Amino acid sequence: MTLDADVAAALEALLALDAPALSQGTVAEARANYDAAPKPRGDDVSRVEDLVVPGPAGDVPVRVYAASDAENLP
Repeated sequence: MTLDADVAAALEALLALDAPALSQGTVAEARANYDAAPKPRGDDVSRVEDLVVPGPAGDVPVRVYAASDAENLP
């Protein structure tokens, strides 16, 4: 079975860091290695809205991410 191209690229980038296994280093080293690792790029976001949805036990804060400014989004 072949890996997804994005997963394969992420694994190659992690291997290129040449970092020790998590069990071999300190917590500080693991954190530093995590911070240095490339992060996946998320989807483009055109708009972010903070809303409130009424719930049976009170209002629930929600955040809506929209990829487009179009009015008729699903």
